[in-house]
Amino acid sequence: NTNSPRSGKSLDPDTLNKMVYLHAALCEALRLYAPIPFERKSPIKQDVLPSGHKVDANWKILFSVYALGRMKAVWGEDA
Repeated sequence: NTNSPRSGKSLDPDTLNKMVYLHAALCEALRLYAPIPFERKSPIKQDVLPSGHKVDANWKILFSVYALGRMKAVWGEDA
């Protein structure tokens, strides 16, 4: 349990789950300031992306988490 800064009372998990604005603020902060700059993924089998690009099973895919959080096509003009 964590303590509320104003009342000093303990906050239980159910109360924290109801704090939707706190959750949204934390998610937005992680989107803009990700704790890691890059992520690496490996496909488990050969696949074709929706764009038509083929991905082999032995490829290592590296992408920028920072750039993903700022894509205007996804997040809008104020990304």
